Amino acid sequence: MKLWEIDEGIRECIDWEAGTIVDPERLDALQLERQKKIEGVGLYIKELMYSQSAIKAEIQALKKRGDSVERAIEGLKKWCGIALPDGAEFETGRVKLSWRRSEAVEILDEDALPKKYWAKKIVLTPDKTAIKAAISSGKTVKGATIKQKLNLQIK
Repeated sequence: MKLWEIDEGIRECIDWEAGTIVDPERLDALQLERQKKIEGVGLYIKELMYSQSAIKAEIQALKKRGDSVERAIEGLKKWCGIALPDGAEFETGRVKLSWRRSEAVEILDEDALPKKYWAKKIVLTPDKTAIKAAISSGKTVKGATIKQKLNLQIK
């Protein structure tokens, strides 16, 4: 039986005009079944929250391992740079190490750069903390309001 069917069944057990319970035994059974359904859904949500926490922890652990591997790769590449100086190449049947030339701009003194070589990057976003403080203090902020919400807590 679905929760909405249980709720409808509970409504059917009550004479709303007289304010009396028509079928007390059925009402008790339906209310118990309703509680079990809600408890089951709550426990399932709780289980999913634990799974979510475990997944986040695993992601964090894998990120740490990935960062460690990345540092090891960079360290080993530096070692190869020492072992193969001046663009020397190395090749066997299983691996080939070679160098590719590239260019990158290195800024020596930012203050000395002409303004035409500076890029502007402006990102505007609403300051929700300031907006909430203003509205809470009684000010009207056009285009914004504080919305009251109910957040389900499961423990």
